[in-house]
Amino acid sequence: MMELDRYSLPDPPPGSHDTRGAAWGIIRAYARWHICPIITETLTLDATGTRTINLPTLRLLEVTRLEYAGQEIAPENIEFSDAGLIRVGKTALPSRLGGIKATIRHGYDPRECAEIFEIAEALDRRMQTGIASQGVVQQTTGPFSMRFGTIAGGMPLSQALLLEPEKQVLARYRLPLGPGW
Repeated sequence: MMELDRYSLPDPPPGSHDTRGAAWGIIRAYARWHICPIITETLTLDATGTRTINLPTLRLLEVTRLEYAGQEIAPENIEFSDAGLIRVGKTALPSRLGGIKATIRHGYDPRECAEIFEIAEALDRRMQTGIASQGVVQQTTGPFSMRFGTIAGGMPLSQALLLEPEKQVLARYRLPLGPGW
């Protein structure tokens, strides 16, 4: 069902020096979804009283099955966009917490998002060398500058370890905050 690559492995056991899983976890936390690889998964979502369902993805490839209150919605009554929006039927679905189950195929093929792998590798290197724990907040490649700082209390780890240029690359893959997310 899910095609694994060398970076989509779970976090290693305690005491291990393998930080690949942690690097991908930071990227997923920042982007608010997994980005890549392409996977099939079933999500449970709230019905908000409209015909539109917001899915936590920015690359929806297929809606395999959609249910409301345990009843399957016929495929001919489903429209969807690659941006993760589904529209159903001709009338709104009544509000119901956890009332929607959507089985979807989504994400990017790893060949389409090589820059994400570069960020994961850079995060992995920083965590292995200890640079990430030293409070690097900015890095410039020419003329080779690096700025250290303190991490503000309460800042999520995903934002503390990502450098500004990395956040700029990830911005186009990041889910917005809004209704349904």
